[in-house]
Order: sequence, then C-alpha cells, then structure tokens
Amino acid sequence: EEQNQRLTTELEAMHQSNEARTGELTAALQAAEEQNQRLTTELESILHSHSWKLTKPARLLTKAPRHIARKVRNRTKEPQKDYLTIKGSGVFDRAYYKNTYPDILEAHVDPIHHYCNHGWSEGRNPSKYFDTSVVLHSVCCLNGCWRE
Repeated sequence: EEQNQRLTTELEAMHQSNEARTGELTAALQAAEEQNQRLTTELESILHSHSWKLTKPARLLTKAPRHIARKVRNRTKEPQKDYLTIKGSGVFDRAYYKNTYPDILEAHVDPIHHYCNHGWSEGRNPSKYFDTSVVLHSVCCLNGCWRE
C-alpha cells in the first residue's frame, strides 16, 4: 500500500511537470508562429516596395561576377553563350558603353560582343553600376583564378 502511494505521488508529480512543460512549449510555439507571421508580412512589404524594385539592377550584378570569374578561369571558347548571358543579365548598358568608350561607337561594333571578347579583359565597365576591375580582382582573388 505504501509503495502504491509513493508511486501515485511520483506519477502525479510527473504529470504536473509534463503539463507545465507542455504549457511552456505551447507558449513558445505560439510566440514562434507570431514572429513568423510578422517576418512574413515584413518580407512581403519589402518585396513589393518601390526601393526593392529600384535596386533590382544592383542585385542582378551579383550574378555577373560568377560569369566573369568563370570566363577568366576557363578562358571560354563560347562567345555566343557569353553574349547571351551578358545580354540577358540586365547589367549591360549599351548607351553607357558607347558613350564611355567612343572607339566602340567609331568602330561600329556591337558593344556586348566587344565586351565579351575584349572589354572585360581591358577593364571596361558594362554600365556605370558595374566596375569590372573591382569584380575581377575580388572574385578572382577568392577563386585563385587571376595571378597579377
């Protein structure tokens, strides 16, 4: 009888402890769900904001360094693929390239074609928002593909 009483007391204590822990975990879960909802709302607000849309070209620039590093490292023989990658990136500004490098305008060559074949290695910039020499230096130093 005494052992049954002791076991019953222990069992009740464990039950109370489990109920308390369940309450703590339920409260923590509710707080996490509320935080998730706040962050989701904040993210949606950012993604639909005017500033997010305005900074799209800057975010696109993060894709170009990988292409340039690959070109430097591999010295690719795929000029058409390079051309299409750069043209589709949204980073290249034909008017900027022609105005900044008058020899391109005078030579009557396609600015992207020139950049793919010569411009990047000459350190020419495809737009005012993209500094080829900085990108080549940073990306290639990290990847070990350029030895000065």
